[in-house]
Order: sequence, then structure tokens, then C-alpha cells
Amino acid sequence: MTLANPGVTQGAGVSPELVPRIEEAIKKGAAWLKTKQLPDGSWGIGKNPTYGGAGNAYEPRNGIAALVLFALLKSDVPPTDPVITKGFAFLAKSGSVPAHTYETSVMILAYDALAQGRIQATAKAKIKDPKRRRVFVEKSRRLAAKWLTKKERDHVKRMVDFLVVNQSPRGGWRYGPNMSDVGHSEDVSSTQFVLLGLMAGSRLGTRHKTHEKVFLKTLGFLHEAQEKDGPALAAQVVGDTGGGSDKSFVVREGDKARGFPYIPGAPHKDGKVVGSMTAAGTVSLILCKAVLRRNGRYRKTLATRTERGIFDGLAWLDHHWTLQQNPGAGHNRIYYYLYGLERVGVLGSVEYIGKHHWYAEGAKVLVNAQKPDGHWNTHSEVEPTDIIDTCYALLFLKKATIPVGVAVTRD
Repeated sequence: MTLANPGVTQGAGVSPELVPRIEEAIKKGAAWLKTKQLPDGSWGIGKNPTYGGAGNAYEPRNGIAALVLFALLKSDVPPTDPVITKGFAFLAKSGSVPAHTYETSVMILAYDALAQGRIQATAKAKIKDPKRRRVFVEKSRRLAAKWLTKKERDHVKRMVDFLVVNQSPRGGWRYGPNMSDVGHSEDVSSTQFVLLGLMAGSRLGTRHKTHEKVFLKTLGFLHEAQEKDGPALAAQVVGDTGGGSDKSFVVREGDKARGFPYIPGAPHKDGKVVGSMTAAGTVSLILCKAVLRRNGRYRKTLATRTERGIFDGLAWLDHHWTLQQNPGAGHNRIYYYLYGLERVGVLGSVEYIGKHHWYAEGAKVLVNAQKPDGHWNTHSEVEPTDIIDTCYALLFLKKATIPVGVAVTRD
């Protein structure tokens, strides 16, 4: 894979005329989200159905608010903005842990974004030289705990503990206790969000004492969840990518397109391999590699299998490449799929998936799809579709994911 420049801005690799359109889209999208905040500081309840209609509907009020706060902070809305302070006041009212893994994970991501926003604001106010400012931000973001209050850190710690306790015996996660889940104890989407939350928690000084054991256990679930076989692909080479001689193998002879389903082994549509879940599974493997790459047990028995899983996941995304739908799922949750590609690209440090510059192509799709008032809505998301789609679009355009220091490379 072609390595991404770690200092790249969101406009790199994009045609010059598209860059200002991206910047304007981010500005308008964030402004629209701010207008949708309710008097209590939230952005609504949402009504997500449970399987078969059993039990109460899933109403992720905290999760929706956290996702919006995460997207706004990543879109350069200052942490002192009244919308941000009001939103976090809503999240902190009880100081409790939500009952669901999605909400808990996104809340941790929101607190991480709050700390990163405070770092950025301090750097901007106190450091004039751009190079020194970047160095300060890079060093500070790895240990962001001091940028949260003790109360905020304690809240994050409770949420990290909740996620660790609710890992399934097989190593994955589902929605959480007391959710109607037709017998399934884990899914690839929940697992991805939990791992992202645990990584953010680690940056915030709440690394759980069993951190590496948790990720080792997750690898077992992920290896079993990925397709056991897939079509072997022909070797591909990306042409000259900038240095006059850099030709990187994107797919090697024998790489197999092996994807991930939402629920491994499910007898219904949730057991079907799709693009958003293949991105989620591939991201999860990359996160496990980042945490475990110096662990003796990982290096001895799991590294080769994990690398193969990452390459084959990328091969699946290349083989089924499209930005007009969620491959295998049609128009369902298209922007969740795009946000998945963003995480694959940033966390894997890859500019290309196959021969596709994923960011340039995705950014063009999103700026063209934005509504005149600044929001996005595919009508294919869980409720509220317009708010969630807008968050995913902004997170893609801002390359919001924090790198973890690993790269998808060929020997």
C-alpha cells in the first residue's frame, strides 16, 4: 500500500478547485449541526428498532449527543463554544455510564476530542511558529489526560471499565446488557467502536490493566469473523506516486478478497459480508496490531495471520470498490461505510485502496451530495438520519481519526 504522509491536510491529493469546496462543506455542516441542539443540550432521542420488535426501542440519546460533539470538535468548533459546553453538561448530568457499548464508546471518543480541542486551542493561543505548534500538538495528543478535569477523567474511567467487563467470551462486543439480540453475543460493528473507545481511553490516561489481554482476545473473534476464503486477485501496481520511482504493490498475486459480516454466522441478512463491516473488521485488526505489535504472544503466533487478514480485507474493499452504495448492502448506511473507509485509510496510513485515492474520491462524492442548508441525509441511517449522516460526512472530510503509529506495508 502507498503510505500516507502523516502531516497531510484534508486537501492533499485533491484537485485544487475541490479544496475550498471541502472547507466550505465542513463549515456549513458544522453550523447546521449546531442549530439542531435542543434546549437540554442534546440532539434528540432517536428510535432504533430492536430485532423482531422485541423489547423497548433502542434510544441512544447520549450516543447521539456524543457523536455530534465528536464531529463538531473535529470540525474545529472551539471547545469553549456554548454549544459544546452545553452538550457536555448534558452528558455529565448524572456522570453515569450508558447501558450500551455504542453510546459508551462514542462518549469516550467525544471526551478525547474535547481534550484534543483544548490542546489545539492552547497551541494556537500560545505558539506562533507553525512547526513548533505541530510538535506541541503531536506530543500532547498522546497523553491527553491532563487536558481533562478529574471529574471528566473519572467518567471516562468508568466507561472504559464498563466496556472491558462486557467483552464476550469469544472476544467481541454486542450492544450491551438487557438488549434484545436474538442470541448473538457480539457483532463486528460494536466491536470496532469499543476498540476505538478503548484506544481513546488509553490516550486519556485510563488504560485498563488488562488492555493487551482484551485486544488479544478480540483477535480470536476477528479471525473467526472474517471469511475463510475469497477470490484470489491479480497483482496490481500503483503508478508513479510522486518520487519518480515509487511503485507500490497494492495487491499481490494470491491476495484474497475476504470480508466481514455484521454478525458472523447469522442466518439472515446480518450474516452477509458488506463494505461497512469489512471496513470495520479491517480497522479492528489494525487497532489490535497497533496495541500488540510488541507483545511476545502476538509476534509468535498471531502477527502473520493478522497481517494476512488486513491485506485481504483491503483486497475485498478494492475488489468491490464503489462509493455510490455500501457494497453488499445497497444504499443502506452509505455514509457509515464512507466513514469506515476513512478509518481504514488513516489508521492503516494508506492513501490508496487498490488504485483508488479513497479521500479524493470520497470527498468529491460528499461535497456534491451536501444539501443547500449544510446537512447530509441519505435516508438510509438509523434515526435521526440527517444528524447521523451529517456527522459521518464531517468525520470523513476532516480525516477525524487519530493515527495509531502503524502502517500497512509490504516487505
